[in-house]
Amino acid sequence: MIKCSECGGPLHFVEKRPVPTGSYLICDTKRRIITNENGKLKCSAKNLRYLDVEKAFFTRFSELDIDALLPKKDELQNRIEGTKAQLAVLRGKESDLNENIENYTKALGIAKTVRAHAHLTSELDDAAIMLEEVEEDIDYCNNRLTDLQQERKNLKEQIKQTDELYALLSSTPESDLPALRKRIHNQIRTWVKKIIVLPAENHGRKESSVKAIRIFFHDGYSQSLVCNWLEK
Repeated sequence: MIKCSECGGPLHFVEKRPVPTGSYLICDTKRRIITNENGKLKCSAKNLRYLDVEKAFFTRFSELDIDALLPKKDELQNRIEGTKAQLAVLRGKESDLNENIENYTKALGIAKTVRAHAHLTSELDDAAIMLEEVEEDIDYCNNRLTDLQQERKNLKEQIKQTDELYALLSSTPESDLPALRKRIHNQIRTWVKKIIVLPAENHGRKESSVKAIRIFFHDGYSQSLVCNWLEK
């Protein structure tokens, strides 16, 4: 989920004692000493202290602009109305198909030839398949309507739950911290697709090794946290 800002490769957690204060996130491309066709390293990104990344991510939660991540009210309403219109068309098709199926079923009962019976059976089967597809589309549209109407509430709730888990770190026994961090990471994955971390160019032991973080959400939106993110 966490990617290198230089090459885009995954950041690998390197556990050093004491854990987690001595642990680092190191680009996997750099760690495996992968070179290009000219024999030069593909990545020379600086290592990141794990706790610096964790702290930078969570302390900037308040900067997340949820409104910027979601469709504007007019855009959202247009999506809802468009889905409702699509749903109305599908409902019409559903009604027509049900009527056709009823007519084919009645006609089968009075078919006088084998050929007519076979034709009506084929038409009935085709109508049943089409009806099944239409009903699946109707289910999708209904679910999409619910998602659109709940989108803002769901994202806020996911972020809130993640923040609440992070707040437990300070009061959790050290032996239970790995399990709690895993829960936090799993919770983040519900609303974040990937995170890119930009290392600070020059920093001392008491300074953060993180310059900026960019969060990419599952819906395609992205947002930067921490100042001075450099666009590529």
